[in-house]
Amino acid sequence: MKKAFVLFSLMAISVAIQAHDFAVPSGTHTLYYSVTDVSKSEVCVTFQGNAVNASAVKPYTGMVQIPQTVKYNGKTYNVTSISDKAFCNADKMTGITMSSGIKSIGLYAFDGCVSLENIIFPGNPVEIGEGAFFRCPSICRITFGSDWTGINLKWFRWSNSLTEIFVPAKIRQIQNMKSLVHLESISVDANNPYYSSDQGMLYSIDGKTLYGAPRAIKDQIQIKEGTERIYPGALADCYQIKGMVFPSTLISMSYTELSELRELNSISFNSSTPISTASFEGEQVFALKLAPQVSISVPKKALKNYKSAIVSEAGEYAELEANVPANGNAAVITVPKIVREGELAKAENLNGDKGLGK
Repeated sequence: MKKAFVLFSLMAISVAIQAHDFAVPSGTHTLYYSVTDVSKSEVCVTFQGNAVNASAVKPYTGMVQIPQTVKYNGKTYNVTSISDKAFCNADKMTGITMSSGIKSIGLYAFDGCVSLENIIFPGNPVEIGEGAFFRCPSICRITFGSDWTGINLKWFRWSNSLTEIFVPAKIRQIQNMKSLVHLESISVDANNPYYSSDQGMLYSIDGKTLYGAPRAIKDQIQIKEGTERIYPGALADCYQIKGMVFPSTLISMSYTELSELRELNSISFNSSTPISTASFEGEQVFALKLAPQVSISVPKKALKNYKSAIVSEAGEYAELEANVPANGNAAVITVPKIVREGELAKAENLNGDKGLGK
């Protein structure tokens, strides 16, 4: 009786750690599957062998395509997911194409796929597990599904090569764009009813709000005419910007928005009226926290107005409620902060330019 119990236990352990139920050739590769729902004939793509040696298996090279259905022993199965660690350490795989029907990607599914460059998602939305693309530094092309309504760009934050993103027409929520350190440009489908883009930057559909500039955007940038509001943090970590032009339509911007841009050397305002950027001693004022080398150009005819309006003395400054993020706590964010001597731009930083304000 004891021997039978031991034998049964060993068999149970063997079943528990077994990953794939069957394997089927697909193009130049063999994919491994595990049945996830017998009644619905659903399977997931998984790793070869068992959980003990999963991370050591590297059977894939080049572009890999996951089929919508797969046949085995005369039965057709629907491929609906990619399991945890399914392609872990497949360091020669350069691309993955997912057919319609894939609903989820498991934890660390592509962990260590250091040569993975191209990801083509299915048209339908996909739930993506934590760390699915961990240690994938080469990702440079991503095709999101046409029926997706949201994308969280933190999924790809380990890539050193992802410089461009295209947003499909049905996307209504974009999260964590700033998690992509090397992103230089974001563009939006012309039929998207929520977002628009201009010169690689992300705007509201009406163009009145600049939501964000990619962190790796470089050199000289121009905020499009018609923009009224710069969303807090939209420019704050774009460290490679050297020059910036603001439109005449600008109404709202935080006084700290450009404070960390150490390569910035010039900014230009097209508005003839200085905008309010902060609260100081109970009044709304025009103040800018900038690196000392930054010169400020304004319309020549409005130079006198700007020089009399700019506030640069040390003291307690607070954000205006107009500059509080939509999901922020105004009661906390508008608490005054100490600004030290020399941290704010002064009247002598201002220059008149006949080419502005036209």
